[in-house]
Parts: sequence; structure tokens; C-alpha cells
Amino acid sequence: MNIRDGAAYLREALDSVMAQTFTDWELIVWDDCSKDDSPKIVASYSDERITIFCPRRTRSWDALGN
Repeated sequence: MNIRDGAAYLREALDSVMAQTFTDWELIVWDDCSKDDSPKIVASYSDERITIFCPRRTRSWDALGN
């Protein structure tokens, strides 16, 4: 899940994933240098199936492919 300043809808999205009846999942969250509380919201979920990555600067997806 890629997020950037998505705090307004992030809890709803995370709760939706966690409410699934299928339990063998892993959620990798990439925070694209949010300026809101998005990283804190993800970190508040103490579930080992959720991993968050927070790079120190914004990277263009185009640059990653080259």
C-alpha cells in the first residue's frame, strides 16, 4: 500500500484489510514522505503482518525504474 498524506482514510483502509476472513496476509506500507500523521497511524497497529517503510525523501517511481 503506497501512501502519501492519506491520514483521512488510512484507518478505514487498514481496518478493512484486518477485517478479512482470510488471515494469512502481509501488508507492506510505503509511506512517500507524508507530512500528516500517516506513519503514526500505521505504527499504531501492532500487528506483525504490517510492515511500514518510510524513506527520508520523496522518490519518483520513474527514477526507481531506471
